[in-house]
Formats: sequence, structure tokens, C-alpha cells
Amino acid sequence: MIVSAGYNIAAPEVEEVLLTHPSVAECAVIGVSDAERGQIVKAFVVLHDSQAAGDATVRALQDFVKATVAPYKYPRAIEFRAALPRTQTGKLQRFKLRENLQAQSSPLMSPAPRLRSMSDTTPLPTPNAATDAATDAAIEAAIEAATEAAPVAAPMNPAECAQQLKQLFPALFGGAVKPLKLRIQVDIQERAPGTFSKQALSAFFRRHTGSTSYLIAVTKAPNRFDLDGQPAGEVTDEHRKVAQDELARRRNGQEERRQLDEQQRRNRAGLLHDFQTTTLTKPNFCALKGVPVDELDGLLDIARVEADERARQAPSPRHAPAFDRPRRPEGDRSRPADGARSGRGGRGRG
Repeated sequence: MIVSAGYNIAAPEVEEVLLTHPSVAECAVIGVSDAERGQIVKAFVVLHDSQAAGDATVRALQDFVKATVAPYKYPRAIEFRAALPRTQTGKLQRFKLRENLQAQSSPLMSPAPRLRSMSDTTPLPTPNAATDAATDAAIEAAIEAATEAAPVAAPMNPAECAQQLKQLFPALFGGAVKPLKLRIQVDIQERAPGTFSKQALSAFFRRHTGSTSYLIAVTKAPNRFDLDGQPAGEVTDEHRKVAQDELARRRNGQEERRQLDEQQRRNRAGLLHDFQTTTLTKPNFCALKGVPVDELDGLLDIARVEADERARQAPSPRHAPAFDRPRRPEGDRSRPADGARSGRGGRGRG
């Protein structure tokens, strides 16, 4: 799983999209270290013989991924290769791609725009960019070493992880949900070594950052926050737009489910009404309605329960609001008899 700017991205999903592009023969996707986002998505692509590697192809592949899946999942770096490392049985060896990147003293990835072609003709980065990238790799290696040397954390589920984080860092995980600082997992491992495993943190953050309350916080808060609850960088317009789009998608999905549920309720109510008034045999009735015979009784039971619920929720005419009560016809001034008003056999007027 690639964690980029707090968002979880599955490498196989991006690979599947790239492989559907007519220019791509093979591809492999991994996460690479990035100072701003923690990680970015990098794709290693083998093109068909008729296709030329270049900036135009990079942009075309990036736009293709953006149009197919969530925009934040697109590969910000693309490197073209003649072949990908595989085992004798043809299995892709992504770890060798990671090892090659770590072994390179001058990384081929452009650090800022990340839109450049990664072919062999690409000019090497400036010495400052190479130094920064090498420093990034050294920091990441040190963190990895420190994590491996730390005591083995006890297994915990996402709920237990959330409770532990709330106790250790109440300023961030207690109270209202706040947008998290980028690479917050690294800070947690440094402040609480051996407390959380990578798997536990990843499982927790997948649930936490995907929750509706977190997405709402990202759309409203101007800043991200660190473990002490202090501002730690702004929420970018890109991340805010992604959160807004996801919230809109969920609202539309909820409305569609609500409408579908209401339609199914009406269908069941109509089925119950027709069954109570029909003179057909059960098999013939089911054939007419297109309902399997073995499912009819279950649908009717659900319809009866729903009918009882509607009856309980409907306001009683006696307690209905005044504007809902039936009005006496205009000009009708007749009054009930005394006995009718009192509820007993009242005395008539002499």
C-alpha cells in the first residue's frame, strides 16, 4: 500500500489502469520517498514497439489514469524501460525496482514537476536535487532501521489502535477530527517506538482518513496538525477537492440507496395488498408477479412488519394538528346533542 499525502493508494489498481492503455505493454507501480507527500506513485512502463517514450506520452498516461480512477492516484513519476525484472516463472519483482532506486547515487526522478519522461535520454538532475534525494533516501533508511530495531509491537486492531493513539496524543486524536500532518506515521513511530506496528497504523489510517468526518475536516480546515495539535502545513486545494468529490459521491450514493429502499417498500406494500385481494392460487399469483414461490412468504412478512410500522408512526386523528382535522361544511351550525357531548344520556332542554 502506498501512502501519499495521507491517502492510501493500491499499486495493483494503478497497474490495472495503465495496462488498459493501448500504448502500454507492461508496467509496475511502487511508492517512492517524497519530502512533501511522504510517498508518491511511480510507474515503470514498457511501451509497445510502435510507441515513443517522451514527455507527451508521460502526460497522456497520467491524464488517462486521472480520468479512470481518483485523480490523486495517478503516477506522478513515470520511467520508461525496455523490460521489467521478473522471476523465471514470469512473476514481477517490484523489490528489485526499489533496490535499484536506492542503489542509484543520482536518482532519475525529477523532484519538482514529476512530469518528465524517465527515458535514458533524460538529463541528470542538478547536484542540489541529487543531494536532496540522497538525503531523503538516507533518512528513510534510518527510519526503517530504527523501526526494525525497536521492540516488536503487540498486535492490535484499528479500534485498539485508535484508543491508544487517543491516550498518547489527545491533542490530535482526542476531540474533533483534524486533518493530519503529512508523514504522521513517522512521527508516531519516533515518539512511541515499539508501541504500534506498521500494519496496525496502516489499518487504522485507512479507516480514519477514509471516514466521512475526516473528509469533512479536510474540506473545512485550512491547516493540517501535528501530534501536539499544532498547525503543520496547509491543506492543499488538490486534497480539498479530492475530499469534496468523495463526499459528493457518498451523498449521491446515499440518496440512490434511499430511493431504492423506498421503491422496494412500495413494491412490497403493493404485493401484500394484491395478495390479500387476489383469488388466484399462490403459484399463479407468483407467476403473475414474477416472484419465486419460495420467496413470497418472506416478502409478505417484511411487508406486514413495514405496514405495522407505518400504522404506529401515523398520527392519530384525535391528536392530529388542527389544520389536518376535517372541517365542518360551511354554513353547518348544528351542534351535537347534550348526551353526545357529555358521553352520557344527558338531560334534554325543556
